[in-house]
Order: sequence, then C-alpha cells, then structure tokens
Amino acid sequence: MRTRILITGLLAMILTGFGQAAMAADYGFFYSSQIGSTKVDGGGFSDSDISFHPAIGYDFNDTWGVSLGYDSFGKQDDTCGTGCFIKLREATGFNLRVVGTMPLNEKWSLYGSAGWQHWKLKAKITDQGVVTLPPSEDGDEFVVGVGVKVKAIPKWNLELRAGFDYFEADSVDISTFYVGAEKKFH
Repeated sequence: MRTRILITGLLAMILTGFGQAAMAADYGFFYSSQIGSTKVDGGGFSDSDISFHPAIGYDFNDTWGVSLGYDSFGKQDDTCGTGCFIKLREATGFNLRVVGTMPLNEKWSLYGSAGWQHWKLKAKITDQGVVTLPPSEDGDEFVVGVGVKVKAIPKWNLELRAGFDYFEADSVDISTFYVGAEKKFH
C-alpha cells in the first residue's frame, strides 16, 4: 500500500511540473485531494469509515478532462452473528475516469465522472475466537460520480469541491461522500 501511495505522489509531482508549463493555455494538468466517508454495504456487511482520494488529471478544455486516482476506502467492520466479526483490513483501489464539467457561472460548476475502477478488499474473520484470513478479492468495475466545484481562490487556480462516487464490487455497494480541493496548473 505504501508503494502505491508513493507512486501516486511521485506521478503527481512529475505531472505538476509539466502542468506549470501549460499555465497560459486553456488546458492542462490538475491535482485534487478529497477526504470523505465511504460505506461498504452488501452481503450481510454494512459499515462506513473515513476515506482518502488523491487524483491527478488533465483538462482538454473547460468542459472535458480525464483523471487517474487512488482510493483508500478505510477499514470497516461488522458482525456476522453471535461471536463473529468481519473486519476489512484493506479496502483500496485505482480509477481512471472521463470528467465532464458544466459551468453554472464564473464561480460555480457541476461535474460528473464515469470510468474504470480497480478495487481490492482484504478481510479478517473472527468467529468464536478463531481467526481466519480469507483470500483477498479484487476486480474491475464501472464507477460514476457527481459533484459541485467553487472557485475559492481564482488567482491560485484553487477550487473547493464536494461530491459522491458509487460502484459495485461483487454485489457489494461502495459509496463515498467527500469534500476536497483541486489545484489547476493552467
């Protein structure tokens, strides 16, 4: 997991340098970071935890772009009967999305995203004191998101954002409400 965070951070730093070269254009790179609450619900399991979602991206113009993000969905746990507990030891993922933005006025915009989500879940089950570690599960799913952005500090190209993301991982619903910031380099 640390390797994935390090790689995401290094990519963000490298692309930030390229983005500064495109500052005078109508397009360019951006970095965003969100914190939120992710709920994992399905198959008799239901819990939520604090989650973290950094991303880098590229705007082709003021309405279309792409983003590549990392997801740390938190560590949820739930009961599975008397004396039985399930704990998600790791719930992470990567996503690649197309992002559409609709400006409402000079400060506010709505946005939507759709794309590919790779997820990985590792669980620990304790039943009557006996601990088992089932094999981790991973997969690829379709992810969608919607949100709103406001230009907080226009001279710094800094926007605040709030939104909602959703995907289904093997009949388990994973939904995230988040707030964060986006720094544009154009």
